[in-house]
Amino acid sequence: MNDRFAMRIPDGWTRYDLTGGELATVAASETAAVEDPELRAGAEDGYRQAGELLRAMVRDGALAASGLIEMHDDGLLMAFAGVFGTTLPEGYRDDVALLLRPDGAARAGAGRTVTAVELPEAGAAVRVTSIERVPVSDDWTADMLTVNTFVAVPDRPGEHLVISCSTPNLQHADALTGLFDAITATFRFV
Repeated sequence: MNDRFAMRIPDGWTRYDLTGGELATVAASETAAVEDPELRAGAEDGYRQAGELLRAMVRDGALAASGLIEMHDDGLLMAFAGVFGTTLPEGYRDDVALLLRPDGAARAGAGRTVTAVELPEAGAAVRVTSIERVPVSDDWTADMLTVNTFVAVPDRPGEHLVISCSTPNLQHADALTGLFDAITATFRFV
């Protein structure tokens, strides 16, 4: 994925070329193979949304991105995972425990859950799970389940990588939260 970190992505997911070139090629190939005009329009719309989301991720500093776009009888299933770099503001203590109250419960806003997690190969991390209205382009937003996991970069005080997983398929939130947890659990520094 990157020369600083690695993470296993499920079979069937696409590792995105952050330039968007590969996504455009896959979109053209996949949508051309769909004969039903209504299904093709749905697939084209899904790939358009994925392209807009990818461009938004790159604007936000994505270091790696992958995703799944599949047609099902009940519609399009979309899920994404990306890794972003971030630095804590000056004076902010780099301690997972400080993000939680002494009783171990999360400090969180309405509709947002914050928990401490232990990643098998990367150690202590903080996970923020919520439903967010995400700006995808200047004139388009989407309600998305977001699962963001903050991992401190070893030997680099204040620097974190954020494993950000999201989906607009809110009707499958429980199953996809489990999948996002499994993906994030494979994260490691190299």
